[in-house]
Amino acid sequence: MAIRRLGPGAEKHRWIHKAAVKAIAFCPWREGLVATGGGSNDKCIHFYHTTSGAALATIAVSAQVTALIWSSTRREIAATFGYTEPEHPYRIAIFSWPECKQVAAIP
Repeated sequence: MAIRRLGPGAEKHRWIHKAAVKAIAFCPWREGLVATGGGSNDKCIHFYHTTSGAALATIAVSAQVTALIWSSTRREIAATFGYTEPEHPYRIAIFSWPECKQVAAIP
């Protein structure tokens, strides 16, 4: 993965979130794939292509996302959540990529 320095005001893409971005994870096996997790007013995991700027998918998780980590051996991403709610009682969940289906969860 190549990281380039951009000068002030030289943003490449702008992705809109409904709350603060609490988590970000670059995919180790697909160049240009990044996941971001939104705070309590967003409650989503967003997937973007960093080269094109395209929004690829969104998973509504009904909870604040506090951490994201891609598996290095499977096409999956794990997420942790800051608090539980009746519609999302889990602290950790694992989602498949690119299906965006929950495959496991821990209360």
